[in-house]
Amino acid sequence: MVVLLARVREGIGKSRLTAALLEHLATEPHTRLRYFCFPAAQNSALYPIIGQMERAAGLRYDDNPQAKLDKLDAVLAQTSTSPDDAARFA
Repeated sequence: MVVLLARVREGIGKSRLTAALLEHLATEPHTRLRYFCFPAAQNSALYPIIGQMERAAGLRYDDNPQAKLDKLDAVLAQTSTSPDDAARFA
């Protein structure tokens, strides 16, 4: 899994790095996700990624912590995410 966070100082080559990564992945099976934030969440750099994970796992506000963990484990089990990385998501 590769995650690029674009909210980094300007002028350090993010666009060039992204273009090189996309060129490298062109022949590999992959899924490209683009995330955008909005002003109300500007202090939470991972806000769009957390929202995507919540939607993918089907998390509900009224789920208890164990139910949320079970749902997250189920969705990550469908990927190549290592157990160590899965624990970081939790």
